[in-house]
Amino acid sequence: MSPSICTSSSRSRLSPPLRLFLATIGVLVLLGVETAPATALVEDVLFTARSDGQGYVIRVRTADTIKAYGMPRSAGEHTIEWVLYNTALHDNYQKGSAKGPVNRYSTTTRNGHLILRFELDPERSVDPKAYRDGASNDLLLNLAYRDGSVPVADAQQESSSGVVQQASTPSQPPNGASEAARERWKLDTVVIDPGHGGKDPGATANGLYEKDVVLDVAHKLGTYVENRLGVNVVYTRTDDRFIPLE
Repeated sequence: MSPSICTSSSRSRLSPPLRLFLATIGVLVLLGVETAPATALVEDVLFTARSDGQGYVIRVRTADTIKAYGMPRSAGEHTIEWVLYNTALHDNYQKGSAKGPVNRYSTTTRNGHLILRFELDPERSVDPKAYRDGASNDLLLNLAYRDGSVPVADAQQESSSGVVQQASTPSQPPNGASEAARERWKLDTVVIDPGHGGKDPGATANGLYEKDVVLDVAHKLGTYVENRLGVNVVYTRTDDRFIPLE
C-alpha cells in the first residue's frame, strides 16, 4: 500500500470537531511556551556587617528580578535554608567566603530553583528575615543577633584600602503593639492555616507546589501580624507535613 499524502484538499475534509481539537492543542502549546517563567541569575552572594553591629546582611546580587522566594527556615541544627524560585547561578558566579555568624554556605539547584544553605555559628543565635532591596534587583537576608551582644570586630569589615564597608541597617518595625490596632481588632491570638502539606501537594505548576507557596505566605503574614498588631500567631503547620482534618 502506498503512503498517504496529506494535501490542502484532504485537510479541508477534516471534520470540524477534529479541526477544533487540533487548533486548541496548538494554542495550548504556544501558551505553554509563552508563560514559561524566566530564570533569574545570581551573580554574587555578599556578607556585610550591619551598621549598628547587631548582625549581618547577606546580599544576593542579581541582574534580573527574582520573582518569588521563600522565607528562610530551619534545615537542621544551626542551619538555615533559603529557596529562590526559578533562579540559577550565573556562569560568572564565583563563591566567596562566609562571614559573621555564617561558618559556611552552599548552593544547590532543585527543580529549577536555587537553594542556599547557611551553616551558622552554634555560639551565635540569629533571627533571619528576607526582603527585597528597594534600590536594586537584589534580595537581602538580615541575620539579626538575638542576644544583642556582638564582638566589636564583627561590627565593621575593613577592606584592603582601609575603608570600612558597612551595610545599611534594614528598617525595623516599631517595638510593641499599636494600642489603636489592639482596640480595633479586640483579639490576642490569630490562627493561620497554610493548608495542604506532606502527601498533599495541592496544585502544581512550573515545578512549584501549592503547599510550599502557601506555607511561605503564611510565615510572611504571621510575621507581619506579630510585628504590626502585637498579637500571638498560631500556625496549623510550620513545616512540610500533612495535618489530618480529624
